[in-house]
Amino acid sequence: MARSVDEIKNLRFIIEYLGLCRHTTTLYYSKVLIEKPISGIYIVPSADNVREWHGVIFPHQGFYVSGVFKFVLSFPLQYPEKPPQIIFCTPIFHPLVDPLTMELNLRAKFQTWNPSIQCEDPKCPSRDVLLYLKNVLYETSYWDNRTYCFHKNAYNAYIQWKRHLELQKHDQNTTMLLSSEEFPRYVKQCVDESIQAMYRPVKTYDRFAVNFDDAKRTSEVQVFEVIKNFKVNFLKKFYLFFFNDWCNIKQ
Repeated sequence: MARSVDEIKNLRFIIEYLGLCRHTTTLYYSKVLIEKPISGIYIVPSADNVREWHGVIFPHQGFYVSGVFKFVLSFPLQYPEKPPQIIFCTPIFHPLVDPLTMELNLRAKFQTWNPSIQCEDPKCPSRDVLLYLKNVLYETSYWDNRTYCFHKNAYNAYIQWKRHLELQKHDQNTTMLLSSEEFPRYVKQCVDESIQAMYRPVKTYDRFAVNFDDAKRTSEVQVFEVIKNFKVNFLKKFYLFFFNDWCNIKQ
């Protein structure tokens, strides 16, 4: 049976997701994914749209350490020719995140989107995008270019903090100005609020959205187990879909 272009593209998203399943070793199709897994990020595809993945990131270092930030990774129809989009569901005070739309600016790394050149694994560009998401939460070099900083208040506060550190290198008696304390204080506040907000359900009807059980006080280890079990079930469903529907083979 002939397949439409959209059906073929949807299958590509399923395969790419399975390639990102770091612990589904039977479906690794990239050496990069095996040797360089991404820690602290967990994703599941939407129940209704394979072009939308729900995720949560647990920063392990940097300003945002101990935070719990939910996000959605969505792919345009033209992907991989066009870049995906990351929208935070958890409010975050960050220079590269638009305070109104909560969109992360990808251009600090991908000025011109070209997976074949910019991505370590062109077969799986989403891996590089997720790695960028992880890195921008602790590598401050991404925050230095005002052009890419959607959040001007966060950018200005960061620059004030950075300038004060540079002054302290030359004069350790330099007094900490109130303005230079704003950035770490606001970030700490958003980290604390992210922990409190992690138990609030995401505003969506998608049953695969990342939600945590307050009664169980979910930890990252428990999230890993839940998503690992999800991947196993997702893998079983994918096999049934592929062999029974895609290949049009009747049992």
